[in-house]
Amino acid sequence: MISMRNNAGREMNGRGPMSQPAMRGESATALYSRVEHLEALCRAFEAKCEDALSRARKLQSRVTELEDLLGVTTKAGRRDRLRALAAEVVRIGAAEMGVSVAGITGESQARPMARARWVCQLFMREELQMSLQEIASATGRADHTTIRHALTRARALMLERGDFAEHYEALSDAWRIVDIGALTDGR
Repeated sequence: MISMRNNAGREMNGRGPMSQPAMRGESATALYSRVEHLEALCRAFEAKCEDALSRARKLQSRVTELEDLLGVTTKAGRRDRLRALAAEVVRIGAAEMGVSVAGITGESQARPMARARWVCQLFMREELQMSLQEIASATGRADHTTIRHALTRARALMLERGDFAEHYEALSDAWRIVDIGALTDGR
């Protein structure tokens, strides 16, 4: 066995990285052969990876085709669909209550704007089954707690004020004639 010293001057005695055959005087031809073998293994591995990646892409394409045929919606697809539906609810709600879309989605706290916003938010929750965070995003609110408060106020106003309930019914009636398929690309 060859005795070698490490950087600190200690003798290695056949242990550690210096004990590898390539480091113990293996010929240049043998080293070259080992390198060629490793390169061939790398090429084979890369080819198998490319093949697997190609098959994965084909499978993903097929899954997407099947989802389209079955009408299955991915999380991103659901989010886009709900955004389109919510925008239409806001548009209809603004028209039914005589306010602007910007008034519903904006920061205004004026009573007509707030009540129109609450009608739309209640409709989104009750009819579209949107989450509080989705409603907040659709109506330009900060977070879900704002929506929770708005829904509490809206439900109370539904019981207390006939005009609020009438606005909700008007939105519901207008919603019935909306072509949802056109809004969401057939989904």
